[in-house]
Amino acid sequence: MIRLKLGCSKVQSWSRLLSFSSIVGFALLGIAGCKPSGNQESGKREPEVGVEAVVSRKLSPEVPLTGRVEAIHDVQIRPRVMGYITAMNAREGAEVAKGSLLFTIDSRPYVAVLARAN
Repeated sequence: MIRLKLGCSKVQSWSRLLSFSSIVGFALLGIAGCKPSGNQESGKREPEVGVEAVVSRKLSPEVPLTGRVEAIHDVQIRPRVMGYITAMNAREGAEVAKGSLLFTIDSRPYVAVLARAN
């Protein structure tokens, strides 16, 4: 016949006692750590800090970005006649008005052909 024992064995009771004492010990250490210590030096000065007045002003957000700029209109210029360019009257990238002189072509070959024809 097997007898059933109610209650805790010695191992279980030691385990519970050890757990309870550990919890109480950690709680006491935590409480002891929260108390101010009486070993503070009375001669210590507090650190100096700077104080600034608050100023209200509007700020515009700036975001530094890199990019490439392109013109709205890109125009290619092609000559209607053959010849050497002797002068460039407009700078590259400058705005020009309709009908303005952009280039000057060497007129000597055309003057020679005109002289031969007359």
